[in-house]
Amino acid sequence: MTDVQRPDGEHVTYAYSDTAKTVTVSTPVQGTDRVVQKTYFDALGRAFKQEVKNGDQSQTYSIVEARFDPLGRTYKQSNPYTGTAQYWTESRLDALGRVKTVIAPDNSQTTYAYSGSTVTATDPTGKQRKSESDALGRLIKVSEPDVNNPADLSQHTTYAYSVLDALVTVTQGAQTRTYNYDDLGRLLNQTTPEAGTWSYTYNEFNQVVTRTDARGVVTTYTYDTLNRIRTVSYNVGSTGVPATPSVTYNYGTGEVANNIGRLYTVTDGVGSEGYTYDLLGRATQLQKVINSTTYTTQYAYNLAGELTAITYPSGRVVQQSFDTVGRLSSIASGGSNFADTIGYNTAGQVTGFNYGNGVAASFGYSADRLQLTSLSYVKNTTTLLNLGYNYGAAGSNNGQILGITDSTGTQEAGRSVTYTYDALYRLKTAVTTGSTSYPQWGLSWTYDRYGNRTSQSILSGCQSPLVCPTNSVTIDPTTNRMTDQGYGYDANGNMTNDGQNAMAYDGGNRLVSSTTNGNTVTYSPDGAGLRVKKVNGTTNTVYVFSGSKVIAEYEYQTGSTPSAASPTREYMYSGSQLLAKIEAGSTRYYHPDLLSNRAISDGTPGSPTFGQKISESGHYPFGENWYETGGTNKLKFTTYERDAESGNDYVIFRSYVNRLGRFSSPDPIAGSIADPQSLNRYAYVLNDPCNLFDPLGLQCKVTVATDQTKLNDKQKTAMKDELEKIFKDAGVDVIVETSDTPDYSLAVVPNAPSNSGKGLPEAAAGITFTDVVTGELLPRGSVFIDRLEQSAGHDPSFGQNSQNIGVALGRAGAHEVGHYLLGMRGHSIDGVMRSKFDGKEWFMQPPLIHPDTWSFTDKQIAALRTRCGRAKQALGGSGSSLGDTASWWTMLWFNLVGNQSAASFGSIGNGTRRILVEVVTHRIIVPKKTP
Repeated sequence: MTDVQRPDGEHVTYAYSDTAKTVTVSTPVQGTDRVVQKTYFDALGRAFKQEVKNGDQSQTYSIVEARFDPLGRTYKQSNPYTGTAQYWTESRLDALGRVKTVIAPDNSQTTYAYSGSTVTATDPTGKQRKSESDALGRLIKVSEPDVNNPADLSQHTTYAYSVLDALVTVTQGAQTRTYNYDDLGRLLNQTTPEAGTWSYTYNEFNQVVTRTDARGVVTTYTYDTLNRIRTVSYNVGSTGVPATPSVTYNYGTGEVANNIGRLYTVTDGVGSEGYTYDLLGRATQLQKVINSTTYTTQYAYNLAGELTAITYPSGRVVQQSFDTVGRLSSIASGGSNFADTIGYNTAGQVTGFNYGNGVAASFGYSADRLQLTSLSYVKNTTTLLNLGYNYGAAGSNNGQILGITDSTGTQEAGRSVTYTYDALYRLKTAVTTGSTSYPQWGLSWTYDRYGNRTSQSILSGCQSPLVCPTNSVTIDPTTNRMTDQGYGYDANGNMTNDGQNAMAYDGGNRLVSSTTNGNTVTYSPDGAGLRVKKVNGTTNTVYVFSGSKVIAEYEYQTGSTPSAASPTREYMYSGSQLLAKIEAGSTRYYHPDLLSNRAISDGTPGSPTFGQKISESGHYPFGENWYETGGTNKLKFTTYERDAESGNDYVIFRSYVNRLGRFSSPDPIAGSIADPQSLNRYAYVLNDPCNLFDPLGLQCKVTVATDQTKLNDKQKTAMKDELEKIFKDAGVDVIVETSDTPDYSLAVVPNAPSNSGKGLPEAAAGITFTDVVTGELLPRGSVFIDRLEQSAGHDPSFGQNSQNIGVALGRAGAHEVGHYLLGMRGHSIDGVMRSKFDGKEWFMQPPLIHPDTWSFTDKQIAALRTRCGRAKQALGGSGSSLGDTASWWTMLWFNLVGNQSAASFGSIGNGTRRILVEVVTHRIIVPKKTP
């Protein structure tokens, strides 16, 4: 294959050199610009080097290399570089191919000790966790450190399975989670400490037809003849739950309109939304109707699928420009730059840029671990914010931040802080230096074994006039719910009283009202679960989203009608992070630290304070206000909107009670059984708020249920292992099992259906049937054995008893699950989501350097992690915190990373059914570096 012509007429070209043993892929970016990815192979056909170049290959932007051991296994990989490779990550394996030691470039080591079926992992700081499997390779026990004795791995969580390998119980101290199935392996009911008992019924296609929650609310799902979700309705009966509008989905049938099979309209309780597409299936327009007012948002793309313009409902056009290899170079609107002169290092990390008001942003990274070590915002000689980050000494860096030094000024130095953590990576203490303007404070936290925060206490300082937030709560160990007077829950585990506010939830467990001191504020979620309207007294606020971000707000009084052309305020973003706010003719720029907006500067031309810091704020570790000057900013902790009426934070799919350090409702996504701390569905980011954050109120764990009846046990295991490995390499927990309500159902089909020319490509090895479905409604897909057996490069032993077919199915399955998680209707130019991932590919060739044939690209990794915040490994270490390379890419706005792929629209995890278009898409093309 030398050329692929896309539907838009553009070409992706492939060139081969037998002499140099290279494969060169050239992809259009914009105009005549192209990006080239050149891969070098050794005599055994193994990829050992990959380069990213401009179109004529006159400039190299990044190189990554790999080294192989005598058995052909990749054991060493370089940091991205130009010139000579200096920093490597090394994996040492035992004779059985198991990883014994992972050595980061700074010599920090994570070790794995094997004793029979037990594995003990030790991170660079000496923290341990032990896992035990049975003879079938199933996890049966995880042992964590005791809360009171970190050296004692005596806190056990055990797992039991049915004869069909389905997980039936998880026992964790006083807590038991149970799962019951029918004869087809479908989940009939589940009981969890937080949410009680839920039950399910199915149709003949294994789709959920009804879901009955612990409150007695029955959610009914209907499907069309193509098994696509058609309606979602809620029967609240006499439960006392507020009446909940149904949601209806319609799909396109017009070839001219490019919407055949695509979501076309959605109607819900607040109105409707409609989509328009281009030839490549990208959303070019979203018309959102809220209470009879239509808000239209339009999108334009370059040849690489990157978003070049977004037109807001008001008519404001935000334009984005890219360099020759597709990296974002500027953001502009109305003829003025809001961000430009964006610089990058070889790892694709942004090293600096200029705001539209002349404030210069600068970011520094460690050469070995590529961790953020400094950030500053400066206008001429005036420093708005200057922070330094410490991760510990070389050799003992597990990725958690140990301290932040504030060098903004003499008084600001008092804001410098140090952190300590317990044996389960939970924040233990935080102490500031203190100064006259910022009095010293120190806080400490305690937790139970289940991950419930039980106290926040004063450790030091906190002298008047400073009032430090403290609390102590009693937790029922069987439910993870608070039992103190003033707190209340419904049967689903939704908090109905948080000690200050009375709250009500609809049939979909979404917050619909909050009452404080007799004042009731109502919230209206749309069919995707996004809060699109708030009513406080006679003041109405409408929120217009693009993707998961609010781009415009409209405030008006009851009895009047808002005009889409006249927003109260508009927001501009870079990637998923807020860049600027425009309100009443004034522009405000946001200057964040690792987690939150810290400083705001004036960006209004002609203003006497143009380019100056006009407000700043800080918060305690779990989000409570610490200081705030120059006015109130409602976008506070990790940029969540803090509701003035309740003091709680709106986190898209849940409400976060910052003073309690926990969510008000159970996470709709269950935790990972491999990490018992994640099973607590109230806890905030594993109680590590200094390093992790959760932009949607969802944890990172995806369950894939597979119908593998056509495979033998070894083939099933091979498929499961390969699929999970591909996602694990991206830092995301995808668990293949039949033991829980799956987020995705994948069928193994012997023969692909005959193709009518509409839908299934001729050589496709799999297909994803539907888009993301709301709640427990499951996306579905299939992989086809016959298509893999027809593969040009398939292993000759693709036979009835071959494990190799399982590996191939795992790779094809990862591609299909990737469509769901990334929200990708289109494809990428490379990696496991590449456009030619079909039956004509070499499914059994050895894995190549990241990102390549059987891996997600860096952009896809960022999108996967953005889906639910970030993934945390079972042990701290590489990839386990904001301080590690790929992890903090997903959270720091100055990385300028978009949320989706080149075909940048899709879902955000387990909570939305709509098509979401992020306001910025940016294709990271440098190879992945795992410190």
